[in-house]
Amino acid sequence: MNEEKYLWPAGGSYGNSIDIINPTFSTPLVYEAGKSLLIVVEVHSNGNWLPNMNYELANVPDKCYYIYDDNSLASSSWYSSYRPVLYLTVEANPAVSTGNVADAEGNAAEGAKVTFVSEDGDNVQYQGTTDAEGKFSVNIVQSSRTYTAIAEKDGLKDMKEGITADNMADLSFILAKWIELNEEDANLPAEPTTATVIVDLNREAGYHAVAFPVALSDNDLKAVFGSDVETFTFEGMSGNTAWFRPSRQTEFAAGLPILVKTSAPSQRVVLEAAREVSNVANKIDKDGYSFEATYAPRALAAGEFILSEQNWKPNNESPE
Repeated sequence: MNEEKYLWPAGGSYGNSIDIINPTFSTPLVYEAGKSLLIVVEVHSNGNWLPNMNYELANVPDKCYYIYDDNSLASSSWYSSYRPVLYLTVEANPAVSTGNVADAEGNAAEGAKVTFVSEDGDNVQYQGTTDAEGKFSVNIVQSSRTYTAIAEKDGLKDMKEGITADNMADLSFILAKWIELNEEDANLPAEPTTATVIVDLNREAGYHAVAFPVALSDNDLKAVFGSDVETFTFEGMSGNTAWFRPSRQTEFAAGLPILVKTSAPSQRVVLEAAREVSNVANKIDKDGYSFEATYAPRALAAGEFILSEQNWKPNNESPE
């Protein structure tokens, strides 16, 4: 449209909108995900005629303005709580992710939701649903990104990370219970449960007393706390000082309290293979003192205290 003047025929209504302007850009519009689009519409009138335009509105708050009359700009004209809706048609050749979702017995999971979320922080998402055979097909328009794919149904789920255009075909998900262990809530089941475990402790570098309601290997600890993580076991008490010794253990039982030293913040990790999760807290007894894990806040009894940097010291003797 290069005409200086253009007259649009009357048409459409609040409940039945029609297309009025269909611009074609001489240079393709490049839209960066997560960014806002600002659309400016100028309406002019002569004499005593006032602009008369209606828009389909979206319930998105604030930042909505249009010309109230020839001389003023009013926030109330779009009620200041609605925005006009802009529909964009995207021409693209998307990548297609295909696959299937099943339950733990191998039965097709009909109606499971499969969501792809970009891993770059822009929160670009694509979603699909499985058919009666548990199969899905999802178009991924922004195929240059890396995604995490999540299949969910009835509180069960499976997840795959690092999904790209090169490996998004023929994905296979097995729905199971997932439990997330974080710094606020261990989310422990009432009864022992086999589940996929996510560890997201959000711990800074330094010394930390930790315990997990699942058995861990030294490789699991390295995944969470870094390859140079050091582990220490409780050796006893001297007054109000707890003593620890470097550990040579490669396996750590569920509920076993340990001290770890890290040089970097902990990482969010999905532990390999399903694990048995239970609300077990093992004690380590030394010289009449106990080192015990707890998964929830509790009142301290007489003779108990919380391990902190002020009341422990490493025992530098070589472990037996």
